[in-house]
Order: sequence, then C-alpha cells, then structure tokens
Amino acid sequence: MEAAGGAMLSDVKPAAINARALQAVLSRLDDNVPDLARPRQTSGDVPLALRAYIGNEFSKVRWVAVAPGLAHRPLLTRGGTRARLIRARPGAAVSTHSHRGEEWTLVLTGSYHDETGIYRPGDVQSTTPDIFHRPVADDGPVCINLAVTDAPLVFKDLLPSIIGRIFGF
Repeated sequence: MEAAGGAMLSDVKPAAINARALQAVLSRLDDNVPDLARPRQTSGDVPLALRAYIGNEFSKVRWVAVAPGLAHRPLLTRGGTRARLIRARPGAAVSTHSHRGEEWTLVLTGSYHDETGIYRPGDVQSTTPDIFHRPVADDGPVCINLAVTDAPLVFKDLLPSIIGRIFGF
C-alpha cells in the first residue's frame, strides 16, 4: 500500500501553499481539543466495538470453559475465519500449537508471554504456520484477548488437539 501510495503521489504536481500555513498549524498544537483518537468509554470495561456482541462488562460474558483457567467466547464465524475472546487466568497456558493459517491476537486486559515476546493491553501478536508457541497468562489481571484466525490451530499433543476440535480451534 505504501508503494502504491508513493507511486500515486509521485505523479501529483506540487501545489503552492500559504507561507503562514505551517505556523498556523503549529500554533494550534496546544489548543484544548477533545482526543478524537480515543472513543468515549461509558460504563463497563468492554471496548465499544465489542459491546454489540457481548455487552458492557467482561464479568457478565457467558464464557465457555476449555481447560483449567482457560475459557473462550465465540463471536463470529465467516467461512474459515473465526473471531473469539479468550480469557486466561494468571498462570494458565494454551497448549503448544502452530497454525494452519494466520492468527491475530489483540490483548484487551492483562498480559501474556510466549516464545516470541510479552504482550500487554493494546499489543497485537500475529502468528503464522511456521511459529510454534505456548502462550501463558502473566500474573496480575485476568488476560482477555480478541483472537481472529483464518484456519484451525495445530496442537502438538493429542488431547489438546481433540479439545481444540471440540471447541472449534
């Protein structure tokens, strides 16, 4: 996309601007304006974009237990793509696995770590079939993630593989 945008811009002829335009913009940097990049949060701890699916509070979500300390809440399935919330209590781990496709995980609360790094609220992890990992929830708040996959996971061991098929992982 950057290359396409760059190619398009390279064909555009420069336009003259007012010599005071830069100063006008710089003078407004300290103006008291609302932070439009952050949507206003009303009561509840669920991000606004997810509320239509699960309501306002994570504590009221109907979680489906998968293993000790691990639960999930399916949100959406379209073809082979699945979106779900995953909740992991501190110390809980997902069995070692890889992916038949890609997985994108956004940390909403708490944190977790695996072989590739540590992931905290707002962080996104992207995994592909060449990555085997074992995510483990860190001490502190419960770790809740939004995970989107475009193909099933591939678990290293038999029992997690069976459980994964039952729950649609």
